[in-house]
Amino acid sequence: MANITVLIRNKKHIAFMVALASCLTFACNSPSSEYKIRGQITAKHLSELSQNKHKIKRISIRSSGGSSFIAAQIGKIIHDYKIDVTIIDYCLSACFDIIAVAAPKLYAKNKPMIGVHGNPHVLFMLSVENRLQNCDIQSYSLTRQVYDDLDLSVRFSVRQMELLKFENYTIKGQCEAVSYDLEHELWFPTRIEIKEYLGKSIEGEL
Repeated sequence: MANITVLIRNKKHIAFMVALASCLTFACNSPSSEYKIRGQITAKHLSELSQNKHKIKRISIRSSGGSSFIAAQIGKIIHDYKIDVTIIDYCLSACFDIIAVAAPKLYAKNKPMIGVHGNPHVLFMLSVENRLQNCDIQSYSLTRQVYDDLDLSVRFSVRQMELLKFENYTIKGQCEAVSYDLEHELWFPTRIEIKEYLGKSIEGEL
């Protein structure tokens, strides 16, 4: 943010400076205020979105993923406050099947690459199959709530398990430290597959 030196003479000047600071962080034209997520999804993104959720109308995102639990909370904000999402360049893992899918309207820019390799639905299914104890299913519960509210199909998660052959992998340890060795394996669904298995439409070319 550029350094700005202003002589504050009265309360009106103070109000102006507060408004200016807000405009420098988010777009000044409130109806099209946009928030950008770049890189890993972090608690910082969640905190900023939580504080400004009333003014943000659209999120543009380019991310390889991040914490499922944080992503699930961001997805709930997107759903509850009807924030549109534009995918730019690429959107992998939690970026797509937890955050982007929560948007009422989903757009694609620069022919983005969409890749997934498991979400809380998949983790929960694997946890049950492997009879893990003391599993934290908060991420699953939040994501399932968003999916249910949007009437999104869990077939998308089931299809991931089929294509990535999850039966060949085993979970090690407790859910809090789950590792199913799929970090470098991705399914790149087409627009048709996203519509068929998730029931979600995307505006723009993939």
